[in-house]
Amino acid sequence: MLGLEVISRDGSAIEVGAGDRVLLVLHPGAERGALKGHTGLYHLAVHVPDAAEFAYVLARLFAARYPNSPTEHYFSKATYLDDLDGIGVEITLETPERVTGVTVEGGRPMLIDSEGTSRPAVDHLDLEEAMSHLEEERADRPLKAGTWIGHVHLHVNEMERTEHFYRDLLGFPNGFDMPGTGMSDVHFKGDFKHRIAYNVWQGPDAVQAPEGTAGLRYFTLVLRTPEALDAALAKLAEAGHPSERRADGSLVHDPAGNAILLTAASP
Repeated sequence: MLGLEVISRDGSAIEVGAGDRVLLVLHPGAERGALKGHTGLYHLAVHVPDAAEFAYVLARLFAARYPNSPTEHYFSKATYLDDLDGIGVEITLETPERVTGVTVEGGRPMLIDSEGTSRPAVDHLDLEEAMSHLEEERADRPLKAGTWIGHVHLHVNEMERTEHFYRDLLGFPNGFDMPGTGMSDVHFKGDFKHRIAYNVWQGPDAVQAPEGTAGLRYFTLVLRTPEALDAALAKLAEAGHPSERRADGSLVHDPAGNAILLTAASP
């Protein structure tokens, strides 16, 4: 439906991605679909490399009449949908050049666009403009190389501890807080791009879903250097977040129980 291609399968896992890059690993065997009222994955975001590719995904979804919600964020264009297990998926085209700042007006977060106009953080997407970039009327092909998982958005149960975990311990120094919404995200300085977002919309008493529920096993966060990885693991351990060493990285959990596999980029 989205244009991701199967890269490998071994019976217990199916690797899918774009341009030979693995983006998702699918595991069969869930006993039930995704459940509301729990911490865990709100959605994962498949970021496409250009406006033509974003239009291509929209065209595939519209042609199949698959329910989705095109949305204008100004720092990005997006559409949202649930997969067949109820797992949230966002398709994103990053457009940070259209945003110069963030403000709060009447208790609502607003974005300042490149012309100095205040815009709501969530608005209606101009579908005619988005589809004007479509380069092919119909084609069944995989998504182009350069597609990647640009961010994840998580359900958590407490904002302050989550903020400390991702900003102070994992090293995302800047946040985009949305007052009154119960949502925030973390990113790098001067970068109007989602990287990790979180919200408390499932309530302060939310816990991880029961075993056997479709959802997130873990997401992988690749730090820039082995030294950065070691420093992060040391900070986490000192703050009471021990890691589990594995062959493919170190597994840690945020305060809401969401699992992250920490690895380092190859030299």
